[in-house]
Order: sequence, then C-alpha cells, then structure tokens
Amino acid sequence: MTVHDIIRTALAGEYEDVEDQTTSVRHLIEWMNTLLADCYGAEQNSRQADGKELLTEIPTVKELTDEVPYNTMMCRYVLVYGIEWKFAEQDLDMDRAIQYSAMYEDAKHRAGGAVWL
Repeated sequence: MTVHDIIRTALAGEYEDVEDQTTSVRHLIEWMNTLLADCYGAEQNSRQADGKELLTEIPTVKELTDEVPYNTMMCRYVLVYGIEWKFAEQDLDMDRAIQYSAMYEDAKHRAGGAVWL
C-alpha cells in the first residue's frame, strides 16, 4: 500500500481530504515516518513469526506515492489508527486523540505479537 492509500483509509469517515493542501498534508510524511519507526519492532516480530525476511532498517517515505513495506495488517489496521490519532491531536480533540492512541497501541501489539519477557 502507498502512504496515500493508508491515509485515505484513515480519513474515510472524517472531514479531512488528503488532497487538501491547506490542512495537514505537509505533516503526513513526517507522521508516517514517525509511525513506521514506532511500528518497526512489531513488524519485525510479525515477519519473524511468519517466517518472512526481516527488514534491515526502519523504512522511511518521502512522497504520498511511496510504498510502505509493512504487512497488510500494519497498513490497513495499525497505521490507519496512528494517522487518525495524529489528526485528532492536530484538531486539538484530545478525547478523540486519546481514544485513537489507545486503539493504535492495542492494534500494534495485536499485529506484531506482543513479546513477553
């Protein structure tokens, strides 16, 4: 999936539009790179559990058209909640931001398989 696909999924029920350059588009790449770094460990756990090749470094994106090299669960579930969380924070809707942050963390642990020490 591309960055654009993930963001469009996140904003499907919102008033925001990815193509609206006057809103948060300038922040989307930075937000996505932050989320990719935060989800890196969970993605690696998921890949290891599935017997897939591990990534050699944290991926970064530069354009909305860049492909995100994470598994489908991360792209369609975890990162979507992360983007919704970031939009809620920007809108200063802290109740919604807290809700999406919790959903994001829960989804990340489910998708990556929590590692218990």
